[in-house]
Amino acid sequence: MGGIGSGRQSSLPKTTGNSKHIDIRFLRKQGLLVPDGRGTLSWTRNGQSAGNVNIRVESEKHIILSFYYRNRLEDENWLKRECMIPLSTTPCQFGGVRHWLNCPRCMRRCEVVYMQETSFYCRQCCRLLYPTQLEDRHGRACTKRNKLYEKLHGNCRPRMWKRTRDRLYFEYLYAELDAIHALSATVDFYNRSLGWRK
Repeated sequence: MGGIGSGRQSSLPKTTGNSKHIDIRFLRKQGLLVPDGRGTLSWTRNGQSAGNVNIRVESEKHIILSFYYRNRLEDENWLKRECMIPLSTTPCQFGGVRHWLNCPRCMRRCEVVYMQETSFYCRQCCRLLYPTQLEDRHGRACTKRNKLYEKLHGNCRPRMWKRTRDRLYFEYLYAELDAIHALSATVDFYNRSLGWRK
């Protein structure tokens, strides 16, 4: 069926990048944070559907998530599961409110909750790492450089002031230099380890 809970588990450490999640900012952009707001969130992996969840906002205090789930190890039948995620708000400095998701386990206020077994929890409760925590210095420098490049030259780049663009451009140049130095240090380390350079 290919829904939530199916497929082979990986032995690699779980990260936020490869975990199914729900972001309160996405719900706000879709206009779902209103009474009786409804929508469907779908996940993909390698261009293939990896599951979906139906979202229903019953009140300003919580949202209801419904999806189908099965135990991968016991190969059970698909069961419908519903869970409730509390909502909260904080006032903004210039008026209005900011919405938050509250972790059902620790009630910590957060913007993103992640799928774990049959519910959604915060990153700390799911014990997830950020993808950059598994990268070396060169990998982190390349990630930062690529993000800056996307801001400057991406298809969805926003309009920005010249001063802002100049600042991002210099940050990109520094990130490029940092990536080159990090790669050089990595190559030197392996050369010394293999005895190719004294």
